[in-house]
Amino acid sequence: MKVKPLEYQDKKDDNKNIDDIIAKNEQAITRLYNMYRNEFIGFFVKEYSIRSDDAAEIYQESFISMYQNIVNGKLTTINFSLKTYLFKIGKYKIFYRFRDARPMEELCTTMPDINSEEGQHIQETVYEVVSAMGNPCSQLLSLFYWERKNMKEIATVMNYKNEQVAKNRKSSCMKKLKEQLIIRFKEEELI
Repeated sequence: MKVKPLEYQDKKDDNKNIDDIIAKNEQAITRLYNMYRNEFIGFFVKEYSIRSDDAAEIYQESFISMYQNIVNGKLTTINFSLKTYLFKIGKYKIFYRFRDARPMEELCTTMPDINSEEGQHIQETVYEVVSAMGNPCSQLLSLFYWERKNMKEIATVMNYKNEQVAKNRKSSCMKKLKEQLIIRFKEEELI
């Protein structure tokens, strides 16, 4: 699916959207936020094979970046649509988010059969590392990966203010988990 530039008429609408953002018109910003959300999530789930929760999180981050670029004057003129700009930010966010996962990707591409002895050992190691992380990371990651709860459910279970708090916490926990797994797997010469 290619991101098509909007017609000239829509570019006039984009200039109005930019003016609304600068004026901090909350109703217009909410409308703009919702305008491309589902299309963005669908595109990134399909094109980058990521979970819809991750795509929604990337949309949130991308929209905030676009908003801040407009408010801070970094985006003063556009030769393309806001939609194209938003999707471009999303692509950079995807690459940035997963660039540090390269050692984990190497492990995943050489991952032994889950039923093999080595596969069982890797699963046990991941479980041990997650358990040893302590709360809130241990509980949050268990809820997300093993119990398959969504961010809204996790926020409720863990008494977070909202699902964005849960997403932010998960992101922080995942970074810690990756670091610890890379160290552990290197020690065991698995990567």
